[in-house]
Amino acid sequence: MVKAEASLIIKDIKSMRNHYALVQQENGALIGEYIKRANNHQDLVKTLKELNGMIRNAANLRLGTAQKRVIAQSREQIRKQTTERIQGIFEYGEL
Repeated sequence: MVKAEASLIIKDIKSMRNHYALVQQENGALIGEYIKRANNHQDLVKTLKELNGMIRNAANLRLGTAQKRVIAQSREQIRKQTTERIQGIFEYGEL
């Protein structure tokens, strides 16, 4: 951007156009990366909502401390990123 503005000041139009084209290209790349991150975030939020719904349903099949244990252990496995163990928690009520 600075080079493009400097080229404009010294009236080097060809160089200015080249620099602005590079700025526009970089801007497009940045916007593309932002869109990718935003889509990943939306997918993550959607998946976490579905997972929390499954945890709630599995917990509702139990009462009292067993219900709390299912919720606590499931969320702990999500924090540890060992989601393959959650199915066992849903089926048996504990690890």
